Amino acid sequence: MKLSRRAVLATAAGLPFAARAAAPPFERLVVVLRENHSFDNYFAGFPGADGQSGDPPCPDHVPDPPHNRAAALAGPVVRRKADQSLPGYCRYSEDRLPSYWAWAREFTLCDRYFAELLAPSVPNYFALMGAEAPELDNPSGRLEGRFDIPSVLDRLNAGGVSWRNYNGGIALVSMFRAAMAPGRLAPVEQFIADAASGTLPAVSWVTSSLADSEHPPYSVARGEAWTARLVDALRASPLWPTTAVVIVWDEWGGFNDHVVPPHAGLASDGPVRLGFRVPCLVMGGRARRGYVSHRQYSHASVVATICRRFALRAVGDADRAANDLLDCFA
Repeated sequence: MKLSRRAVLATAAGLPFAARAAAPPFERLVVVLRENHSFDNYFAGFPGADGQSGDPPCPDHVPDPPHNRAAALAGPVVRRKADQSLPGYCRYSEDRLPSYWAWAREFTLCDRYFAELLAPSVPNYFALMGAEAPELDNPSGRLEGRFDIPSVLDRLNAGGVSWRNYNGGIALVSMFRAAMAPGRLAPVEQFIADAASGTLPAVSWVTSSLADSEHPPYSVARGEAWTARLVDALRASPLWPTTAVVIVWDEWGGFNDHVVPPHAGLASDGPVRLGFRVPCLVMGGRARRGYVSHRQYSHASVVATICRRFALRAVGDADRAANDLLDCFA
């Protein structure tokens, strides 16, 4: 189903950006993409956050719940005769996600961060890059270099702002033809080296292999350990005091969440956006400490943060109107 930009990326709810008098809160931004979990699935019971769940504990390898467009329209979990044994009815506790909970306690956890679209991964990848989503289900075929449509990459290029995708295999940045230019894609091991040498670009996206992504049925413990290795490298880097890190999940993955997303924008078969809540952690040398943000964010907020921090023109209506994440910094 083809949708217009207006239908897919309708004006986001939220406050317009106001110019900050203080110095920018970071010199470089690192966006780490994780896969397919709702806020309640990871952070139910976190102190001070709106996380609720009476669901039983999840195993490390949970079967993949339904999470296509049809499942999104049906609700946060596809319900079959109130069968609570479906894979989406479970949650992870602090002892299963020790690093994520420790970072949430130390830095900023956002409990009103929504996926942009009521859709699976790939449409939300487009939203996370500020691009028009051509459809609301995952397309078939190879994604790398496939799309030549406007995104935040074009704004960075036009503004002369350095960027790179440290790519472990998941096609987020690499969907765009602009990412195929020499030097724009690098292996994840290069991120570790660049952090140690203090040579990270102004904006980095770090994407993993599917096996390291936390996407069911792959191990959540393995995925968290992959993320922890990146964070450890940054915290040991001379860049840490001036670097911001946003760890965000692409979509809810078919897991239960008790918050009904705000709806803005319709397609012929129902609501388009916003999608269900996902976890988002904001970290770094100047990130607010021990803070739970209740402000409404979405994937457009990441694009807005990049464009406003580096004085770039908005990509489209969604990031132009979205709340940026600069509230998460002291």
